[in-house]
Parts: sequence; structure tokens; C-alpha cells
Amino acid sequence: MTKRIFLLLLVLFWGILLPLRSLAEGAIKCAVCGKVVRSGANYLKSDDGRFFCSKNCYEKSLPLCSVCGKRISGAYLKGKDGQLFCSEKCISTTWPECSLCRRKAKSGAVIFSEGGELFFCGHCASKPRCFSCSMPADCSTLDDGRMVCKTCLKDAVMSLKDALPLIEEIRRIMKEKLFFATEHDISYSLLDSKKLDELSPNEQRGLEMGLFQYIEEIEKTTLTKTNMFGKVQKTESEKVDKNYKIYLIYAMSRRKFIEVTAHELAHDWMQEYYPKINDLKIKEGWAEYVASKVNEEFGNKTMNLRMGKNPDPVYGEGYRMIKSVAEKSSNPMDSLHRFFRDNSK
Repeated sequence: MTKRIFLLLLVLFWGILLPLRSLAEGAIKCAVCGKVVRSGANYLKSDDGRFFCSKNCYEKSLPLCSVCGKRISGAYLKGKDGQLFCSEKCISTTWPECSLCRRKAKSGAVIFSEGGELFFCGHCASKPRCFSCSMPADCSTLDDGRMVCKTCLKDAVMSLKDALPLIEEIRRIMKEKLFFATEHDISYSLLDSKKLDELSPNEQRGLEMGLFQYIEEIEKTTLTKTNMFGKVQKTESEKVDKNYKIYLIYAMSRRKFIEVTAHELAHDWMQEYYPKINDLKIKEGWAEYVASKVNEEFGNKTMNLRMGKNPDPVYGEGYRMIKSVAEKSSNPMDSLHRFFRDNSK
């Protein structure tokens, strides 16, 4: 009998305990500390439906500003990567810095330079572009209307007197280290953009800052003499006069002058060894490739980034094509010579 009473009491106990336990489990709990909010007690509720037993717990639930670390209550700003910021002042510290004015800006323009991508604020991006480095800047105006920045103007090649020693140094490096040189006696001229445009063929106008010209002049002579029998004899002969000329635009920075000069000297090399190649993409791609190698020799390897990204179908695609051919072999020139022979017509 006692055992039955005990079992009955046990059933009654669990019958009362389980509903109470279920009620407790469904009670309001603080989203931070997990404590149950007692009936009649004050509590806070957030807009997303969470409950907090105190102001202290509520403030602990607030997000932190990604810059200053303060708790953010109310409105906030959200960055591109999902970070939260308490104010415009804090989010502005994450904005990119303008490469020209050095101020941080929310928006602007990304321009590809010889050193990679550069960011410019809207104001600076609208400034004139330097003809030498292609970057927006506070520029000076040259006599022919070209704009040049102060940085490029510092070491700009302005006269043939200054240019010739540098040209000879470029030719020496091409001969001794790159084996791309010729022994031609080349005449050089520094011109403004208008005169260079007048000399340039239509398909190349405005694309380059230099021009290579090969002019072949044939002089025919006739010698007349009378032999011992009184008969007049005529002997004809031809003299071929080969003229090599390179025209370069003045006021290029020293770095740009080296690149452009190497480009034009590469045309001289191709004229000597593969004169039958007429494909402009091959000719200009080769010239850009040689210029890239000379850039490396002068410590200007970053300038080659422009070539690699150049979207131009002749210069950019041509450079990448020639570079690809060169990299097919451990000896780049072996691959290039085979390629040039196959494309000589």
C-alpha cells in the first residue's frame, strides 16, 4: 500500500513539475546574459525582437564602429565590405587617398599608370593629362599645346644636345646586353608634336612619340669611253644610298625618352634583318617588346605594366603576342627569329 501511494505521489509530482519547467523554458530571456526576465520586471526590446534585462546588456549588444570602436546606437553607415561605422568621419578614414592632392575621397577615378593603378579624386581626375606620363596633373603648356606635368618636366629631354649622349647609351645597352642593335649611322631630330604628325604615316598618326624612317635612294650613273678601235662604250652603275632617321618629340621625361627611343631603334633593327614584314601588329609589338627590355636595363621595369594592360589592338596586342612567342623557348631570340622568318613575305 505504501509503495502504491509513493508511486502515485511521484506521478503527481512530475505532472506538476513538467508544466512548470516548460513554462520556464518559454519565459523571456536576456539576449546577452541569458537571465530570465521575471514577470513584472522592466526589460528592453530591440527592433529585431530581442529582449534585454538591463540597459547595460542592451548596450553590450550594440555593434562596434570599425574605426573608433564605440558602440553604435541608432543610425550607422555601412562600408563595401560590410563593416559598420558610427559617423562620416570614421568611414572617411577608409576611403582611398588621391594620388595627386593626397586627400581621401569617397569616389573618383582609377587610372592605370606605369606603376599600376592610381586613384584620383573627382576634382583631380578632371585635370589635364600630361602627354608624357598620361596622368592628370597641374600641367604646364608647351609651345605646341601639349600639357606636361611638373614631375616629368624636371628631367625632360629638351634639346638634341641633351638627347644624343642618352641615345648612345641606349644603343650601347641594346648591342652589348640585348643583341638587338645595328651599326647604322642614324640621324636624330627632336620635333614638336605638329611637325612629327606631318611626318608620320596616316595609320600611325597620334599613336607614338617617335618615328623611324628608312629612305633608300638609288643614284644611277653612266660612264662613256672610247676604246682603241674608236668604238664608244657605255657602262652603267648604281649607287644605293641608305638613310636612317629617327624623329623624337621633345620634352619627354627621361624615362619616357628611353622607352620611345628604344622603340624606334627596334624598328631600325627589323628594317635591317626582316624588311619584308609588313604586319603592323608584328612590327609595333616587336618595338614595344624591345622597349620593355631596355626599360628593365635602365631600372624602369614598372613602365612595362602599361604595355601589358594596353588595350590597343596593334600596340598592346602586338606586344603581348611577341612576348608570348619569346617565352616559348629558353632562348627568346631563337623563337622570335623563327617567328619573323615565317612572317616575312
